[in-house]
Amino acid sequence: MPKRENALDLLRIIAALLVVGAHVYTSAYHSYDSAGSIRIYYKIFRYTAEMAVPVFFMLSGAFVIASPKTADYKSFFKKTWRRLGIPTLVFTVFYFFERILFLNITDQLAGYDEVFKISVQAAVKETLIGKPEAHMWYMFTLIGIYLLCPFVALFKNAASDRDFKIFIWTVWIWGTLSNLTGASEYFWSLGFCVNMAGTFLLGYIAHEWGLKLKGTKKGWYLLFIAALLLALSLVFAFKFKDIDMLMGHTSPYNPVITLAAFFAVAAFSSFELKHEFGIISASTLWVYLLHPVFMNIVRFAEAMIFNIPFTKIGTDDLLVTPNVNYIIVTVLTFAFSCLLEKIINGKKYRKQQKEN
Repeated sequence: MPKRENALDLLRIIAALLVVGAHVYTSAYHSYDSAGSIRIYYKIFRYTAEMAVPVFFMLSGAFVIASPKTADYKSFFKKTWRRLGIPTLVFTVFYFFERILFLNITDQLAGYDEVFKISVQAAVKETLIGKPEAHMWYMFTLIGIYLLCPFVALFKNAASDRDFKIFIWTVWIWGTLSNLTGASEYFWSLGFCVNMAGTFLLGYIAHEWGLKLKGTKKGWYLLFIAALLLALSLVFAFKFKDIDMLMGHTSPYNPVITLAAFFAVAAFSSFELKHEFGIISASTLWVYLLHPVFMNIVRFAEAMIFNIPFTKIGTDDLLVTPNVNYIIVTVLTFAFSCLLEKIINGKKYRKQQKEN
């Protein structure tokens, strides 16, 4: 069994925390234009959190492309179906019906007619796009990229290391420009998956670069560059909004934020940590899939307890409510996800304990 890289496990957990926060803070973030410093905090958090999805793509790409088993498409697709396909299918069905229920409740509060018909139509449309719930687009795109991976791996085996890296940078630049000038509406489409494949493949370069720097302090310089790039994206957001929109705003293909993720992955690949995060890191897929469920549970509970409309949760009190909800949702999601991971992959962890 390959040795886990603890620093990358930690980075994966940090990315999951950022994703949960970005979604919990959505209401506060969108209230930014009507108030001051508190909302600025949420805007800063949102732009920082946008680095999380490129990090997830790159961490997947780092290990999938490096693995000699990827070129065996039959076993790779079988593993992909078990690891990504089944969870995506299950949660797509779940969020399809959850969206219908959610829209029924919120639309009734808003006083719309023909609520059920409208909610079903909306759920069908969003599911066909590849977004039965807002965050699920990532799973549809990731599966599309995985379908391409065996063929990319075969090219990697045939090409020189230099030529393969030139290929990766070309795919990323071309894909980013394509997305910025007209991203596909369908997150599972070949065009969008190929465009995002560049970000996925950059993880291979970042990881290889970081491994060469292990045992040195140069990783901290890379992390500093990542921070500078995030700061630059914030300058665009606050001072140069036209440039911000040109760069893709908070889209997952914003090139400045993607490069920040690239340097972060390279930096963490160079770090050596003794502490293990195995079960928590392995649970981050479930955290990603499940956190909207706990967001809605918490918000519905607060609406009932405090007798306020569901749609108003987190929009009036922008300091206490979003931050308390972030803590509650994070604890509940990670706890349940770790339990689910142990149930599903219990044999693997018992085997690891015996080996240790």
